[in-house]
Amino acid sequence: MKSRFLSYAGWSLVAGAAAATTLGAVDVVVDFAEPAALTQRYTATGARGWSLEGEAVYDRARQSLRVEGVYHTTQPIEPEAPLSYRVVDAAGEVLEADGVRFAWAVAADGSRHTRFDLELPHILADPQRSDWRIEFNAVKEGEYWYRDRFPEMEFPVIALANLPARDHFVPMATWVPRYLPAGFRVKIPAWFRVGQRDARFSAYRPSLDLTEEDPLIKVTSQRLESSTLEAGTFWGVMPLGPQEQGVLLVRPGMVWENLRWYEASDWFPRERVEFISPLTYLLAAAGLALGGLGWGLLLRRIPHRGWRWSAGLPLGFGALWWAGHLLISGFWSVALAVGLAGVAVWARPPAGRGAGYAFAWIFMVWMEVYWGTMVVAVGIQGSALVFSAATWAILLLPLLLIPSRRWSWAVGVLLSAIWVVATVVAVSYHEFFFDFPSVSDLLYAGQIGELGDSVGALWSPLYGVPLGVWGLMVLSTGAGLIFSGRPKSKRQNT
Repeated sequence: MKSRFLSYAGWSLVAGAAAATTLGAVDVVVDFAEPAALTQRYTATGARGWSLEGEAVYDRARQSLRVEGVYHTTQPIEPEAPLSYRVVDAAGEVLEADGVRFAWAVAADGSRHTRFDLELPHILADPQRSDWRIEFNAVKEGEYWYRDRFPEMEFPVIALANLPARDHFVPMATWVPRYLPAGFRVKIPAWFRVGQRDARFSAYRPSLDLTEEDPLIKVTSQRLESSTLEAGTFWGVMPLGPQEQGVLLVRPGMVWENLRWYEASDWFPRERVEFISPLTYLLAAAGLALGGLGWGLLLRRIPHRGWRWSAGLPLGFGALWWAGHLLISGFWSVALAVGLAGVAVWARPPAGRGAGYAFAWIFMVWMEVYWGTMVVAVGIQGSALVFSAATWAILLLPLLLIPSRRWSWAVGVLLSAIWVVATVVAVSYHEFFFDFPSVSDLLYAGQIGELGDSVGALWSPLYGVPLGVWGLMVLSTGAGLIFSGRPKSKRQNT
């Protein structure tokens, strides 16, 4: 046992000494602190017939590092074994194991030389790191590296030290749902801090980093103003425009326009998001809501308070999770409209007559929100929404003259159904002709059937969502009318 321990200890000492020797074999030191210049020239000559000269340039405006120069050697390297390199950190960890190849030019005296030009992406992956080493080598493709096969052959090492700090951002939290409705404007919450920022040169702006499943294929996203980072912290939402059904990789990002995205290794990971039909999303949200309501009703039948709390905690967390998804996807307005329609039947002004009025007004206002802000078929301003809500409040006043609560509700439901059809037709027409139908256009409505497949091609699941919401509101108010428990007069039931 003791001899085995001594054997392991001996090998460890040998390995440590070898590592120390490798890390200590630096031929060129490029120090950006002495002197404090962003362009550093270097030259070096080896005892075994190699020489190196060139410059290392740090571009502060682009926060990029470029090392270029000429490598000359008289060592017997095969012409078909090009010059290459690997990049390691100060501790010897390999950051890039297989660098770019540079072909040799062979002189008449048998010496070899090549010009190399290295762009080092590692300074972007770890913006807080300030030291690297470039270990040159030659490679016989598919066979061996010269350092491994011929350890007696000497290749230089360039050490880069005290590189200026680059922009650095510290991820804190985000919420990227697994499923989102296609065709909708959604908002992804994000929270991150500015670890370091070059106030003079930096041009990073917050924006969602969107790619297809192939990370090299970028998808355009809206940019936010860089002023949101002036306080050193971003706390808010990043808008995500309407997307087609399919899969995207999504994460909060920072973009330097026409230059690069922030790609630090400790940044937010990309999350796989599937954009599904909005009708499917609506039905799933409604199913979860009904399941939660059913669970809540079952809790009332549990006699023991402790057991009720134990069974209610998962329901509470599930409700928060569901509410968060609705806020991100924009479907919170759907839940609000359906909920308001359900409780509107409890309102009493005037007695029994407000049910239809409340239903129709809530639905008409929600339709304005839907077309104007959720899917942005026709964009509207906040003031226009307020004006529309006030206009509908006046136009629907005749519903209050109907004495029967149920007849008032039925008329309100009928009016809202007619409005669904009218708005879907108008938006479909607008999507095709970039205009809204006029009265004269209605005279040719009979010819629509002749268009056949052309009309069918205009259909989108986005047009079916209002009908689905209308159906959920009908169910909600119908349940409220039946189970409100309010005593009904003969007049109210005529």
